[in-house]
Amino acid sequence: CNAIIQYYYNLALAKNIKVDLQIELPENLKVAEEDISILLGNILENALEACERQTHGEKFIFAKAAIIGNDMLALTVKNSFDHEINKQEGNFISSKRDAKGIGTNSIQSVAERYDGIVKFSHANGVFETSVLLPNS
Repeated sequence: CNAIIQYYYNLALAKNIKVDLQIELPENLKVAEEDISILLGNILENALEACERQTHGEKFIFAKAAIIGNDMLALTVKNSFDHEINKQEGNFISSKRDAKGIGTNSIQSVAERYDGIVKFSHANGVFETSVLLPNS
């Protein structure tokens, strides 16, 4: 998980993208590390790609992850974007090909496995991915 975070952090910095990652995950996390890796990997990859396509304005990726309350893992990533976002039948369409986005689908699958919640929103040049998973 730390390797994935470091990988995308370094890639973003190399591309002059402002990055602020506040990821505080406890040792006793109930969510499997491979699932956290799937979440972070897909969300950060999508955020980085959106920033890479951006043609104007400040490019940024802000991420926070922590346990809230006693038993909820909250993960939120906000990134800049300036392109059109396409949806079809409630699913995001990949900007790489004309099909359902694999990354967003993987994020939703992990959330469903834990009876969690995932929300994607976008407005005013900011795309936000929020995931809440029970940690009990």
